[in-house]
Amino acid sequence: PFWGYIADIIRSRKAVYLFCNSLSMLSLLSLSKAQTFPSILGCVISMASFKSSGVLDAHVLDFLGEKHRSLYGKIRLMTAISWGLGAVVMGWITDEYGFEWNFLLFAIMMSTVLLVTAFGLPARSKKEQAQYDRLNNNGNQDGEMEEISDQPRICTLISSVLRLPVLLWLTEVAAIGAGMSLVDSFLFVFLQDDLKGSTRLCGYSVGVTVLFEVPVFHYSKYLLKEWGHDVLFVVAMVAYVIRAFGYTLLTASTVHWVLALEVLHGITFACMWIASVDYSARVAPEEWSTSFQSVLSMTMSCVGGGVGPIIGGIIMEKYGAEAMFWGMGLAIAIVTCIHLIAWLGFRQGHDAFLHRVSPNESS
Repeated sequence: PFWGYIADIIRSRKAVYLFCNSLSMLSLLSLSKAQTFPSILGCVISMASFKSSGVLDAHVLDFLGEKHRSLYGKIRLMTAISWGLGAVVMGWITDEYGFEWNFLLFAIMMSTVLLVTAFGLPARSKKEQAQYDRLNNNGNQDGEMEEISDQPRICTLISSVLRLPVLLWLTEVAAIGAGMSLVDSFLFVFLQDDLKGSTRLCGYSVGVTVLFEVPVFHYSKYLLKEWGHDVLFVVAMVAYVIRAFGYTLLTASTVHWVLALEVLHGITFACMWIASVDYSARVAPEEWSTSFQSVLSMTMSCVGGGVGPIIGGIIMEKYGAEAMFWGMGLAIAIVTCIHLIAWLGFRQGHDAFLHRVSPNESS
């Protein structure tokens, strides 16, 4: 969450986002020239070092404000649509012209995003500007330095993260992140090497993931209000378990049924993500809102995203892809059962904690 921390300190998410994404883009483009494993590893590490998706989420939530925070999903669904369409287009380009052309397409699209961000958004949101002005108004009439009560304190952030319900929530996020990253890393290998699927099928499999992401994101306000965070998390994990076990039933003659299974990814990710972003916004101290969103992104993408492929790769190499998918499906099923016991048996779910937090932390 380093870049979220920097954004909270300097009160400028836009500056951090532009800096990180510019360097991340250059790191990814350098992959087109990487020929050895060390050079590829260096590019990947560089990209990971400048990951700042939590900064963007916090920026959106800030502009929406507390009153309209539940509308975040309707904005996030645009990313889902572009992700799905992009995957289909990239799959077609790879089959027809080769993978290298995707680097050019990425450079054009990402440069457009950076230009729009740089010239289309204000340097700071209204809340950021107000906080920035207070923090820098450190002179009084006598010319002496004033104590700035608004200065963020790192101990406040740490104590907020280390609350037991928050740690349990992050553990679930990490588990789901591990499961999704395992699929992202090895599904195409399984489809192409074991089941002889085409590159175009792989592209379509990513494209169909958004079929349920879009409606879930669109109706996020209703789902958060009527279902709540616990139901959304359980639905997300059950969908993943069905998906993971379903992979083990595929054969070379039924490989196209992977498209039906990939629809479940949209349920898993969208349900987990709208619940997690809202949960994070409600439990985060106001002065550390960006850092908290960055902790969420780090937990899913770095902790879960790192553990899943490592463990999955070891299992796949020794026992095969089917054993790997069975193992991860079973692991998420166990996490689901634990959540149900805590939620229904002991009334200690995510929503119960949100109802207990102070008014400053809950909406």
